[in-house]
Amino acid sequence: MAINFAGKDLRGKSFRGQNLRGADFSNADIRGADFTKAILTEANFSNTRADVGEGWTDLDRQDSPPTNFTNANICGANFCKANLSRANFSHAKAGLKDYWGIFLLAISFSMSALTGALSGVTDYLLSTISSSNVPYLYVALTLVVFFYVVLKKGLGIALIFEGLLCLVALGISWTLHTVLKFAQSQSTPSTELIKAISEALNTVAAPILAITITGALAWTIALAILSSTAITLAGAVSGALAMVAFIIVSVFITVKFVGEGAIFLSLFALLLGTVIAWRTLAGDEVFLPLRSLVINLTTFRSTNFQEANLTAANFTFATLKGANFSKAELNQVSWYRTYGLDESKLGTSNLNNPKILNLVVTKKGRNGLFAGLGMQGLNLENADLQGVNFSHSSLDSAILRGANLKNAKLIETNLKNADLDNANLDGADLSNAKLQDTNFG
Repeated sequence: MAINFAGKDLRGKSFRGQNLRGADFSNADIRGADFTKAILTEANFSNTRADVGEGWTDLDRQDSPPTNFTNANICGANFCKANLSRANFSHAKAGLKDYWGIFLLAISFSMSALTGALSGVTDYLLSTISSSNVPYLYVALTLVVFFYVVLKKGLGIALIFEGLLCLVALGISWTLHTVLKFAQSQSTPSTELIKAISEALNTVAAPILAITITGALAWTIALAILSSTAITLAGAVSGALAMVAFIIVSVFITVKFVGEGAIFLSLFALLLGTVIAWRTLAGDEVFLPLRSLVINLTTFRSTNFQEANLTAANFTFATLKGANFSKAELNQVSWYRTYGLDESKLGTSNLNNPKILNLVVTKKGRNGLFAGLGMQGLNLENADLQGVNFSHSSLDSAILRGANLKNAKLIETNLKNADLDNANLDGADLSNAKLQDTNFG
């Protein structure tokens, strides 16, 4: 049974190394508590207070360090609306709840299996309408066009294109079929007209069926890609297993029911899924909507920091893949050497800019161009920023303590309330910079 700490005063308590899986800390005061190496999977920290500052005496601040989650397992933990100002999450591990990961894996296997099965059914249906290779040519051409549109315009546009193509094909087929029935129902049917329509139907039957089945295959591939990519974000091993499931099922069905010659459909679907998943994970702009959808799927039951106050929190070396930071207060947070932050839900924060995200994670921006960007509240303590161009950017309330800003361009840069204590500003150009309440030490 999960332990209940809801609403309790736990200031300064030590939970070091304890198994607190599913424990309820909602509305508790955990300021200064130590959760080092604790197991906190699926624990509930909603509306907890972990900040150090407001309402504390100088003695409190001296004797009570920030709430410590160092090396803690916080997979699936809920920190929604918690006050975690200055909390230490260094080396912590965030991620999916166990059952949600299993659910995604099951969906991925199911979609992969369905795609493989549909590949086999496609081949079987095609083999029943013609003994020639023409139908396979139609399928191949349709898939090639689908592949091209996916890579150029994205998966959504490609699916719409394939759907419209299917509707047109079905419309032509239905129209010819209706005209044929009408001609046959006449009291004195025209033999020549019926023959012409029958020949037209025979001519378009193969491509119409090929296009229709390929359209269904495309949609199933899309579902498999979505689930497999989500699993890959959640864990590379599970993603690999999902793709292996696709290979096994598709190859088995095509060989068993159709023949070895039809295996190209399965291999094509595998190739398409692999390319799309790779480009989605790599952050390709064409697949940003798919990436956003996948991240929403993986963060649905992951570590939740939604609307939490994480001001000046420390996440150095933490694993944050799949964590939800939407609407969280992220000012002055230390993200140095975090893993998986680019695969987390970051809401509308400036971390959605890949250049900014890479900068706060690596703290390497030497000679970089960041002019005109909104970079307020970033933690760039001890960063290598020699020769960087921050002109016309906003670094309001940013932490630049000990940073190397030698020869940096800070022309008309907003440095209000920024902390530049012990920063190297040799040769830096601060022309017309806003320096109200800036701390130079």
